[in-house]
Amino acid sequence: MKKTAGILKNGPLADMIGFRLRIAQSAAERAFMAAVQGTAPTGHFTILTLVRENPGSRQSAIARAAHLDRSSLVPVLDQLENLGLVERRKHKTDRRAHALYLTDAGQAALKKLERAVMKLEKQVREALGGNRTESLLRDLEDFSALF
Repeated sequence: MKKTAGILKNGPLADMIGFRLRIAQSAAERAFMAAVQGTAPTGHFTILTLVRENPGSRQSAIARAAHLDRSSLVPVLDQLENLGLVERRKHKTDRRAHALYLTDAGQAALKKLERAVMKLEKQVREALGGNRTESLLRDLEDFSALF
């Protein structure tokens, strides 16, 4: 029987895709936090990037693009708004909806985060190599499409 971290028996976990994905996600999160020196969680980077790339988008559209339900996005937006990084404005054509925009401070913060994240991304891609990187990206996309 295989052991996790050399200590505990893990039974069938070692051969389970979901378990391996969780371990990989945890490793990616640790690497991200080290790269950005703990200045922002991955979720903030994702939302800031989506808002920058899609200024004026509705909260619901950003939630879909980030693969979050709207109720999960609201606290993140509240945090980003309280930090002065994101601004909610009334949507031009739908008064019930909010349109999202980065503030100048949000643009600057994202630029700094992006430099660190792209450096990490380059390191990971170099460590994996081109073929493995492309294969991993395809496999992850295929896996996501199953659900």
